Amino acid sequence: MSLNVIPISEKPNLQMLNRGVEWKLRRTISPKMLYPKTEFDKGQEGWVLVRGDISKQGIANNLNVVDFSPSAAFNSAAIRYLRGSQFEPYKQKGKASILKDYYFLIIFELGEEHPRYKG
Repeated sequence: MSLNVIPISEKPNLQMLNRGVEWKLRRTISPKMLYPKTEFDKGQEGWVLVRGDISKQGIANNLNVVDFSPSAAFNSAAIRYLRGSQFEPYKQKGKASILKDYYFLIIFELGEEHPRYKG
């Protein structure tokens, strides 16, 4: 994670960040995501924007936190979740391809069994 990240209050526009890439983000392996206890105890919700690559096998790698709100407390949980996930591969012309610099938005909401995420 970059040390000069400045949190913003509005959720990012993923379609714009992902340059209109058409990919139905479907997990084939989905680990349980744990809500950070400190934030759960405070009743705090938040989100983390992560940029990374997707391999031809559907594995997220080169993951970096780009932004977050309201604090960095959710960052580790978001990265851990994506590292443990596997996705259907991105395909171009029917062939599995590497997808570089893809943005994921991990949303932490109370009252949900698992926090949501958007690709």
